[in-house]
Amino acid sequence: QGHAISVRDLRAGDIVVFDDPDTGIPFHVALYIGNGTAFVNNGRLTVTSDSGVYNNGGAASSFVNKGLIEKTGGDGTTTFAANIGFANEGVINVLSGTIALPTNFTNNGTLAGTGTFSVSGTLTNDGTINPGDLGATGTLGLTGNYVQGESGVFAAQLASSVAADLLNITGTATLGGILRSE
Repeated sequence: QGHAISVRDLRAGDIVVFDDPDTGIPFHVALYIGNGTAFVNNGRLTVTSDSGVYNNGGAASSFVNKGLIEKTGGDGTTTFAANIGFANEGVINVLSGTIALPTNFTNNGTLAGTGTFSVSGTLTNDGTINPGDLGATGTLGLTGNYVQGESGVFAAQLASSVAADLLNITGTATLGGILRSE
């Protein structure tokens, strides 16, 4: 069992779990970075509930994903705060709910899944968009605008005339780059 702390006692790199006071069951987990901290994910980070990555003050901080971030639980939103220098060079697979990316985010890795990504402004893809569950067809949602850059790849599985990957965009789309069908 954990204990309560004041927000002023949070330090860069703290992982905070909020639980229901009646049941003791965790319902919110957050990673707080700040004061110029650089957090690099080279492994696997599994998100099983709605949570977030936030800057808790001080100099600008960064979070670089070079591994796998996978959201497998929570029907709500997991947020990468706008004041975090977030970069994706690995894979982000959203299978449940939504992952909110920073404003006007540029992807250099792979965005995949059957959930939804949201962005305030435009998602520029200079990496790979792979709807579905990394091997199965499916629909990936995007709330925001989409630009497929010159080096960007849209990797779509075309299993049959009735089963294919889909990217459902609620904003505008500007297409360039490469369409790769599998």
